[in-house]
Amino acid sequence: MMFAVEAWFALRIDIISLCVNAIASIFCIFYSASAETEEDKVFPVMLLTYMLLLQEFVLWSVRCFTWIEKRMVNVDRCLKILDIP
Repeated sequence: MMFAVEAWFALRIDIISLCVNAIASIFCIFYSASAETEEDKVFPVMLLTYMLLLQEFVLWSVRCFTWIEKRMVNVDRCLKILDIP
């Protein structure tokens, strides 16, 4: 069940990041066209690089959170078993 939820969430994050990356790409195209020097053209490259890394970081964070949540549910169940008289 958790695998299905993680796959569903990963798909939604991919769709959202695709939209955000498309907007960032359009911004970079317009920004590069108006850049006057070579130093100004570095910003769009950095923006696209960090946008791609942001997607992976969000997915990694969610996977870590779900892993910790699974472990804490196991601990909670063990504590409830110990409380049974």
